[in-house]
Amino acid sequence: MIGGCSAHIGCAQSVGWRGDYDRWASTGCSEWSGAELEPFFARAAARMRIRKFSSGEIQPFQRAFMDAAVRAGVPETNDLDDLDGGVGCGAEPMNVVDGIRWNAAFAYLDPVRGRDRLMVIGDALVDRVLLRGNRATSERSSPGR
Repeated sequence: MIGGCSAHIGCAQSVGWRGDYDRWASTGCSEWSGAELEPFFARAAARMRIRKFSSGEIQPFQRAFMDAAVRAGVPETNDLDDLDGGVGCGAEPMNVVDGIRWNAAFAYLDPVRGRDRLMVIGDALVDRVLLRGNRATSERSSPGR
């Protein structure tokens, strides 16, 4: 199966909290600030077809959990992808399209699958990906290495 975890796990996107990213930026990772990452989160959400569930799509167990959290003082929110959001509970944004998990292979591989310079190799163990400029290359290893 191509698609990794997005093909068989919950298919949710969690963006985290801006303060954590800004702290990374303050330690020297300037391109990891919330402001720098926000457009990438938005592009990934669009490509992976992340969407919010409507009230009618929330399952009874999930609804019961959210109701209990609200009763315990946790506010309900409908935007868990808000980098500036605080504590809250809500239905996690998911990438399910017409009942099918929209995985990374659908989002990133399918649009380029027909390119002559792309070769997909199944059952291949990859220890590292070498980048030469903007191109990913391979390094063949001998068996047992």
